[in-house]
Amino acid sequence: MAIRRELGTPLYQQVFLVLREAIVTGRHAPGEPMPSEAELGQTYGVSRVTLRRALALFAGADLIERRQGSGTFVRRLSGGTTGSDGSRVVSDIGELASRTRARIAEFRYASPSPQVRAAFGCARDAIMQHAVRVRSQGRAAVAQIETWVPEEIGRRFVEHDLENLSMLELLARAGAAIVGGEQIVAATLADPMVADRLTVQVGAPLLEIVRLGRDRTGRLVQYARILARPDRFRLRQLLPDAAPVDLGL
Repeated sequence: MAIRRELGTPLYQQVFLVLREAIVTGRHAPGEPMPSEAELGQTYGVSRVTLRRALALFAGADLIERRQGSGTFVRRLSGGTTGSDGSRVVSDIGELASRTRARIAEFRYASPSPQVRAAFGCARDAIMQHAVRVRSQGRAAVAQIETWVPEEIGRRFVEHDLENLSMLELLARAGAAIVGGEQIVAATLADPMVADRLTVQVGAPLLEIVRLGRDRTGRLVQYARILARPDRFRLRQLLPDAAPVDLGL
């Protein structure tokens, strides 16, 4: 990925993405020294101020460490799921519940947004359960999960349940087990509130996953929006064996 000044994304974020990709793919291995600021500046054609802002994102994500008198090194992290870069990475949505802990950031019954109303096909005055949880692994925030559930289903469990059980488990207990649906994956940037919750800078790149969960009757029972830190979460999906898949390559 080249650094391009005509793109809307700030230069320091572009540098962060390029260097993170180099770490994830193993071009910079755990324990290996990072190139110097002068070398990086010459490679990407950016100022030291820009580089320091990019490196600050890495430090906040625990991906690098500065050693006085020695330089900056790719960080070695122990425990958790280890990716090719040596960092703890949650590798799929199922692991969010099993490998992280939840903190409730919001819980209420309210009228959903137009986008959520359109998905459910409900009236403007409809009331739904709205919950926002921040999932963390150790001290590092991994993702924010926002869910909307029909009121008649949401009333079957309470706020405290969301700290101890996944939404899939709670819906199943409420008689609305998810058996299918769809998933939409995109990218977005962190707004101030999400940035604070995920301990990233405002405007930092995030993975956005919208999941529509349906029960056995085809009824939509959950609208979920996941905003995940790309340095802490990777979306892994298995391709089916039964039929060839056209990857368009």
